[in-house]
Amino acid sequence: FEFQHCYKDWKQCLRRCVTSQGNYFE
Repeated sequence: FEFQHCYKDWKQCLRRCVTSQGNYFE
């Protein structure tokens, strides 16, 4: 589904953002 694909890309982008900024949510 288009939504699932978008959601998966969003999670990957979010994970990359967290990785680049360290402990973003902590």
